[in-house]
Amino acid sequence: MRQLYATLRHRPAPLAGILVGLTLTAMFITWAISLGEAAGRSLPAQFLANAPVVVTGTATVPVIPGGPSATTLTVPLDGYRRLPLSLLTRLTAIPGVKDAAADQAVPVALELPDRRIVTGTSAAPVTGYGWQSAILTPFRLQAGHAPAGPGQIVLSAGVAAAVGLRVGGQLTLAGQPRTPFTVTGIAAAPSGNLAGNWAVFFSPRQAAALYGHPGQADLIGVLARPGTSAAVLAARIRAAVPGQQLSVFTGSKRGTAENPAAAADLSSFSDLALGSGVINVYISLFVAGSTVALSVAERTRTWALLRAIGATPGQVRRAVMAELAVLGALAGPVGYLPGIWLASLTVRGFASHQFVPASIRSWASPIEILPSAAAAIVIAEIAGFLAAHRASRVRPAVALGEAAVERRYPGPLRLILGAAALVVGVNLILSSLRQSGSNSEIPLANEALLAFLVAAAFLTPYLIGPAERVLRVPLRVLGGVAGRLASAELQVRSRRMAAAAVAIALPVAYLGAIIVIDATTAQTAATQSSQRLAAAGIASAPGPGLAPSVLPAIRRQPGVSAAVGLAPSTVYLVQDSYPLSTTAEAVTPGPSPPCSASRSAPVTCGTSARATSPSVRAPPGVAHVSARPSPPTWPTAPSTRLR
Repeated sequence: MRQLYATLRHRPAPLAGILVGLTLTAMFITWAISLGEAAGRSLPAQFLANAPVVVTGTATVPVIPGGPSATTLTVPLDGYRRLPLSLLTRLTAIPGVKDAAADQAVPVALELPDRRIVTGTSAAPVTGYGWQSAILTPFRLQAGHAPAGPGQIVLSAGVAAAVGLRVGGQLTLAGQPRTPFTVTGIAAAPSGNLAGNWAVFFSPRQAAALYGHPGQADLIGVLARPGTSAAVLAARIRAAVPGQQLSVFTGSKRGTAENPAAAADLSSFSDLALGSGVINVYISLFVAGSTVALSVAERTRTWALLRAIGATPGQVRRAVMAELAVLGALAGPVGYLPGIWLASLTVRGFASHQFVPASIRSWASPIEILPSAAAAIVIAEIAGFLAAHRASRVRPAVALGEAAVERRYPGPLRLILGAAALVVGVNLILSSLRQSGSNSEIPLANEALLAFLVAAAFLTPYLIGPAERVLRVPLRVLGGVAGRLASAELQVRSRRMAAAAVAIALPVAYLGAIIVIDATTAQTAATQSSQRLAAAGIASAPGPGLAPSVLPAIRRQPGVSAAVGLAPSTVYLVQDSYPLSTTAEAVTPGPSPPCSASRSAPVTCGTSARATSPSVRAPPGVAHVSARPSPPTWPTAPSTRLR
């Protein structure tokens, strides 16, 4: 410790570099822990907050792929499997059930008298329900009365404040026949419930017409009588409806039932947090190792002097490891607050782009200091092990010389490991090129990126020499004396310069690769979109999309030779005995097919969603107007995109 204190007084720069590197390591570890905890949280129920038990259709479908040794696979659905409304009567007859309500939800776009269109935000779109489901939150009227017939609507307090309407005001639904709706009431959700910011209510018959699936519902919320627990009621429901493809949720799992697509998003978010955490720890390990190696190399004569006055190799090693442990323990608390801020910024960014629910928050707890500090200490000790071993072997005579020439290249083990990592990276790139048309290109590209980063970390000392020869003339011509000294330093101390280069090269290489992958994906999406759309014009409407009556009207317009209504969809397939989902477009009218699977046909599932088009028989969310014949018909299911 006295040695550490003396170094801080007289030569603080090497230790400051180590502290900065370990602080960044602790910051990214705190960031990864916060994101992982946020992704692992249960979704809070908002609209279903007052329903202790929620019943939905089972969100999976069994599939038996072809082959002599075929086994049954389970394909997860990212939307609802609708329930029959007849189930409502059976549920209300179960002992302990106070009430039950079917949830039929559709997105809506409100067109105000001043022609403004309100759809909410990306994180909280305006959604319409039948008034019978208001008890599931519960919503209570602040003014006016409940909707009793067609042309009547009740706004939640948040929507009413946003659009500036009161009881008696009028509006229409964008993309639908211009039938005016009169605001008959304002309803409020309990304080702090986000459902009050985006819900509107119609009469039960009007909501069913907009929902477009006669005799069906997304889910059923069940209210318990006083004295009946949610667990007991859920067990009674399961016993009362055996053999049905139902899922019964209670407690924190109700949030998953309310928004199944958001649950899938959280799963992807969890994988992202895990993958990012591993990559950041990996890069931090190499950066910290390079920083520690550079710091120890800068104090070679100090270690030699200690050896000259009688310090044993073990004492030198313990001195290096002790100072690294102290710096790692200090880096944890220092990197805590920046890591928490970065995690909060990341979660807010994902929520603003609708990748995670708006209710998700990053974890901020002082407990995170412990794993971040522990990780910083472990990384520092691992990174400093070889450096400490090298420092303990320095000869005392080095302290007596004016200069010492280090070995130009490292040992053969580093070359072998770097070459092996390079070969692995090249093979992964070749494998990704052979996987055209599958969903494995991005994972293989990420694995190849890691392999190339490992190769760069090991082979950088061998690259310093060629880089110096390329830059020798510019350095000497443009840099003058300083340039010539830098060139000479690169030639003589290539290993030391390599330690500094690794700390810069790895983050820059990783950032550059991520930018290239993102730009490539965006360019591919833009190119495929332009190739997929051959229409001369597009007509669309926010919210639930265009009404079925719009398509014939567009076809009657002068100059239109053909118009096709499209709705986004998801189709479930089995490829190489592995279930996959892919996007598709519904281009023809007709009811959606039920979930089915066979040994010779792919899986297609008719699933419901919070943001599905309002009509199952003619759901053209987008009308493509073209001068050429209509595209072919594709069997598909309606949209499964949720709010």
